[in-house]
Amino acid sequence: MLALVTRDTPKTSPSPLAAAFAGVAAVALGAGLGELAAGLIAPASSPFAVVGGALIDAAPAWAKDTAIALFGTNDKAALLTGIAIALLALAAVAGWLEARRPPWGRIVFLAFGVIGVVVSMTRANASLISWLPSAVAGGASAVALVLLLRILRRASASSHAVSPLSADRPVSQGNAPRDAGRRTFFVWAGAATAAGVLAAVAGSALRMTSQAVA
Repeated sequence: MLALVTRDTPKTSPSPLAAAFAGVAAVALGAGLGELAAGLIAPASSPFAVVGGALIDAAPAWAKDTAIALFGTNDKAALLTGIAIALLALAAVAGWLEARRPPWGRIVFLAFGVIGVVVSMTRANASLISWLPSAVAGGASAVALVLLLRILRRASASSHAVSPLSADRPVSQGNAPRDAGRRTFFVWAGAATAAGVLAAVAGSALRMTSQAVA
């Protein structure tokens, strides 16, 4: 997996903002697929809930008391929201890092997947497949990041390419390949984000149904 883009590393660097968006889109897709996998095969091993629960358990008493004083009964929801925001920020950094220093961005995603696997397998109610949703989330995020940045790099390379006939063409025609490449990237990144959100919603619905039945 780490060698997916080592053969075609480009000489041009993509936009930092676009690379950050690639990281966010990749983690949205990976997290959504992890939640869907949990809903299908291991409802108690949702990657987000597993990591959030571990952080809640590890929090010192004063931090828990402060959260309860500030948010009341919504303290856990507030903490999970904070974790989600921090995860998106880290995903943006990982996207930028992957664009500048591959393969470190995807290593960040894989490391989080490993952390989720370890936490899920050390829980009291762990099963033989509790590790799978976190592994899906980490692996899918890393693969999605590689593929999105490959599209972004091609768009960046096309914007730097100079054709011998470009001087005789209108500016709008000269910008056409660059604009098309950027549109392709944003379409794929948006599709990955939307797919991740839909997968997360479906996974959450499946987990709620399973809990209701239980």
